[in-house]
Amino acid sequence: MAETDDDLTARPMEYPGRPVAGSGVLVGDEYRHHATVEDIERELRRLSKAELKQRQAVVAVGSNACAAVMKRKLAAAGVDGCVPFLYGTVNTIAIGHSAHRSVAGFIPAAPFRRPGPLAPAVMTMLTPEQLDAVDHSEPNYRRTEIACAFTGVGMTTADVYVSLWGVIAPPGGEPFALTPQRQLHDDLRSRCPRFGDTEPPSATVALSTVLAEGGWVAESNL
Repeated sequence: MAETDDDLTARPMEYPGRPVAGSGVLVGDEYRHHATVEDIERELRRLSKAELKQRQAVVAVGSNACAAVMKRKLAAAGVDGCVPFLYGTVNTIAIGHSAHRSVAGFIPAAPFRRPGPLAPAVMTMLTPEQLDAVDHSEPNYRRTEIACAFTGVGMTTADVYVSLWGVIAPPGGEPFALTPQRQLHDDLRSRCPRFGDTEPPSATVALSTVLAEGGWVAESNL
């Protein structure tokens, strides 16, 4: 299966999909790997696409690091689908789970503030039109700026999408770290009262409601 073939709407338990395996450029149905920022710049010039300095860096904390997801979002909005992906580092956030369930059925990723050692991160480099399209695809999030670093681009900040619902955390405890969906669901079934009432296809109450009422929501502080 190619990097642009993942369909999380059909297979929600596979969320967040496969992040790109290295820096490169999404071009149509193909993800073209490039070892350096210079190689990416040359590819963009060859394609007559916007340069990196004309794009906004956005930390991809969940499925936006998956080329297939980004391809579908931009195609649905009818905007150009050529997107550079870079690997960089962040030391101000950790990744957990938003305190809501998506329409597709998965519990999506969400960042929260946790200063620490530098950790690798995938950055999407978006034009203003692409950024507007992704903003519209994220109604449960707001975009904010954080510090970051990635080699060869000369940028010290990037945007990140922060959940409007907060992040999942047990009462009095630290937010859950991002884990595979099956593991997360098993953990919540065993520890969170009424979680079973939120599971598709027979859900009787929204996950966001159960988490909020049970004290299972923490602020992201971002």
